[in-house]
Amino acid sequence: MIIQKRIASILAVALTLAVGGCAGESDSNPTPTPSPTPPAAAADSAEGLWPGSTDTHRTIVGAVLDDNSYYVLYSAPATPNLIAGFVQGTGTSNNGTFNSPNAKDFNLEGFGVLVATIAGNYVTRQSLSGSVTYSGGVVGPNFTSTFDHAYDTTPGLPSLAGTYTGQLGISSLGSPVPAATVIVAANGTFAGADANGCMFTGTATPRIRGNVFDGSITFGAAPCGVFAGSTLNGIVYLDVAVPPSGRLYIAAPTSTRTDGAVFSGTR
Repeated sequence: MIIQKRIASILAVALTLAVGGCAGESDSNPTPTPSPTPPAAAADSAEGLWPGSTDTHRTIVGAVLDDNSYYVLYSAPATPNLIAGFVQGTGTSNNGTFNSPNAKDFNLEGFGVLVATIAGNYVTRQSLSGSVTYSGGVVGPNFTSTFDHAYDTTPGLPSLAGTYTGQLGISSLGSPVPAATVIVAANGTFAGADANGCMFTGTATPRIRGNVFDGSITFGAAPCGVFAGSTLNGIVYLDVAVPPSGRLYIAAPTSTRTDGAVFSGTR
């Protein structure tokens, strides 16, 4: 009961922050600007959204972006509702092969940040599969995924609006992720808190191409630990296929890629 009251109190403050940010934008720009139609993806590329799974029974959601960067969020084994980390880096697409020499695995299961490479194969706008190899030659999971045509949808900030409950994790802590709540306003600003009392705010900004948002997240003071007062940049993605009304992902590494934070929650 005490924990529930604490979360409710934090949530009330977070809601005030989110609504306040939305109201501020409304006063300065009352007429919304229509989102332009995103240009088509490259004809020979692994660019796109790639939901799938691994041979270790993890659910994955990958986003390969038009600037060659990528994020692959993954769940705990056989537990698709529990976020376990994300892999981030840059890769090259060439005649059906996808390679990334600089992958970093921001793990939430006690392994910290792992250095890796990715080697894969793709059929443009159809399939992407491959394997992860960690530093020292340790072979990681194999993965398979299918192109999600939601990538072609024009990103709209109002679609993100809502209250999401789930987990927030920081890879350097190496402990189970605490319960967290994030409230997103119709203008893309968001605010949230976890069960430990760490509060954070952020913004989502539509990308020129692809139904993925650039995101930034700023952590408050104590008890936010290693990220207190810091701002991280990454992506925000809403997977509308998750019932009943979508799953929100926020993934952001530090600028040095030595730590990272990730949120996963449903409305």
